[in-house]
Amino acid sequence: MKAYIFNAVFCLMFGLTALAQGPMNHSVNSNRPNKIHYTIKKSNLSSENHTDFGVYPNNGKLYFLSDRKSWPVEWTDEENQPFLDLFVMDVKTGKKVQFAGPKKNGRFNEGPICFSKDGKRVYFTRDYDGKKGSVGSDGTINLGIFTAKVKDDKWIEEKQLSINNFDYSVGHPVLTNDGKFLIFSSNMPGGKGGSDIYRAPIMENGDVGKPEPIPGEVNTAGHELFPAVGSNDELYFSSTSHESMGGLDIFMALYKGDTYTRVTSVGHPVNSENDDFAYSPGASSKGFFSTNRDGSDDIYSFDQVIPFRFTPMLSGNIALEDVDDKAGILVEVMDENKNVISTQLTDEKGNYSLDLEEEKQFMVRYSKEGYDAEVIKVSTKGDGFGLKNDFVMKKDNGIEVTLQLFAAKTGLAVEGALVSIIDNQTNRTFLRELSDPEGFVSEPMLDLKEGDSLDLTIKIAKEGYLTKEVRFTHTVTSMQDVMLHELYGNALKMNRVGIGLGVDISSVIDVEPLPFKDKGADIKYEVMVELDKIVAFMNENPTIHIRLRSHTDSRGSSRENLDLSSRRAKAAVEYIVSQGIGSSRISGIGVGEKEIINQCRDGVDCTEGEHQENVRTEYIITKN
Repeated sequence: MKAYIFNAVFCLMFGLTALAQGPMNHSVNSNRPNKIHYTIKKSNLSSENHTDFGVYPNNGKLYFLSDRKSWPVEWTDEENQPFLDLFVMDVKTGKKVQFAGPKKNGRFNEGPICFSKDGKRVYFTRDYDGKKGSVGSDGTINLGIFTAKVKDDKWIEEKQLSINNFDYSVGHPVLTNDGKFLIFSSNMPGGKGGSDIYRAPIMENGDVGKPEPIPGEVNTAGHELFPAVGSNDELYFSSTSHESMGGLDIFMALYKGDTYTRVTSVGHPVNSENDDFAYSPGASSKGFFSTNRDGSDDIYSFDQVIPFRFTPMLSGNIALEDVDDKAGILVEVMDENKNVISTQLTDEKGNYSLDLEEEKQFMVRYSKEGYDAEVIKVSTKGDGFGLKNDFVMKKDNGIEVTLQLFAAKTGLAVEGALVSIIDNQTNRTFLRELSDPEGFVSEPMLDLKEGDSLDLTIKIAKEGYLTKEVRFTHTVTSMQDVMLHELYGNALKMNRVGIGLGVDISSVIDVEPLPFKDKGADIKYEVMVELDKIVAFMNENPTIHIRLRSHTDSRGSSRENLDLSSRRAKAAVEYIVSQGIGSSRISGIGVGEKEIINQCRDGVDCTEGEHQENVRTEYIITKN
């Protein structure tokens, strides 16, 4: 990039003398993509032996900067070269490149530019005229951003922005997609390096408010220039840092949670060991960028043939009810087994950002002392990138009893179930409400304190599911909320209706075949674990009656197998009755090898696994 050109686009004014100086040494290379994402070619917007760069599309036209001879040239720079002017090409008609006209070009350098989404306002960079009072205290003629209304393709009511200052430059304007901020480059005092990227809110009159450094990881001790905004609000910019291959390289930063993060080089062939800058994203993954790899500044077009793929990320902003301080809110990511796998505290603005593994499901819990905890379910299956959760944490009203309902078979949250929770010590129903889309119901118990005991009866009803009635006791050991679904998860899972007469309960709940030892019928611990599931189900559904049917495989004599299955059925029924189930509700019968479910009958050679398919217990509903 020529020195006199970069004087107009932040080179000499930032103290840069030779950007195209070969590769720069850095210790980190994690932000270089390992795939080639682009194909490129020189654009017909470029002209031989001239400087051309900075394409900006607007309303079917392509605007760009060039020092090619236009109208009679009266002004040149210190190297006797024409200053930069705006040129335009009509994409729709295919007309040749034309000078944008003297009304849009001043005596010195113009551009880059950008337009509002409705095309009614333009922002553009321009040199000051160098007259008395418009020169910096060190004698430098700096740049400013100007704006004008656009009417019938004419720029009217031109004015400079209030952020301009003769002692430093501001330039390279671009608007965010929502039109709320103007993003620009500047070497104003207080930045990290020679030039940084800033943003300022757009005012109703077209001016801007107080600028701030672009939040996130964009700015460095080097130079950041030429911002551009992509369709997903990502920020493209050029930098001499961030693992530059040499001079200026083009980088991308993702916009998540009001911060620009994950700075990544767009890679070869867009970037080179020379200066690569002025990235201009367009429609359908196509666009333009500028480079001096051929000796002078030229415009290249690109086609992004492979999109960038990133690790899924959950981000957001959390506010605290009635409090301005947002720092220190704990964000915990848990796997499906509720094991905490990562944590983070929010920053002073309440922002957080966490990487998540692809193709997984997670629970995320937000907590802070004095506030009600919040739990959400997150999935990264499919794309899973760019997940966002913003909310306001409400003040803690004491110990809160919370319940989350899941379907037993699918594990999905059950919405719209009517939940009643009765305090058995006072016989008072203190909660009666429908579960929300995440399956939650909750209610504060203001009088609870550490050491108190809870004795609760929970009744749950929803069309299409079996009605539940479960009694719980719990001792409060801390002032944390009581999460009933975490304490008694399996007992609270909802079972679908369709469990009519003749239905086998083992097809509805997760119960394994009873693991009796060889030819035994003893109720060992492993057998108890499975039978306890039947006990819990019958407690939850007190009107159901069950007949237990025990089966064996065909090995051994029919008489022996019938006797074995009868002993097992009798032992299982006796255990279930011993756990509090009325004897009138449970009965058992041994079937032996009468109902083999595969080919493994007498005389057929089968594997152990095939024989075990026949060793099973059914729990058939006989009354509901």
